[in-house]
Amino acid sequence: MSLDLRSEGALLLVASGKVDLGAGLVESASHAGAFYRTTERSCTCPDATYRKEVCKHQRALRVQRVLNDAEAAF
Repeated sequence: MSLDLRSEGALLLVASGKVDLGAGLVESASHAGAFYRTTERSCTCPDATYRKEVCKHQRALRVQRVLNDAEAAF
C-alpha cells in the first residue's frame, strides 16, 4: 500500500508524539519547537495557509483522535 506524502507525514507526527489534541497543537516536523494551531478544518502551517489543502498536521490530528477514541473503547 502506498500513501501520499501528507499521509506519511501525518503518521510520523503521531508516532513521534507530536500531536497535542487537548491544546490543538501539532509540532512542526521540520522546525523543532515550532507548533501549528490545528483543527480538522484549518491549520496555521504554510501548506494549509497558502495551498488551501488538508495538511499533514490536520491529518495527524484526525489520526490521533481516532486512536484515542479506539483506546477509550477498550
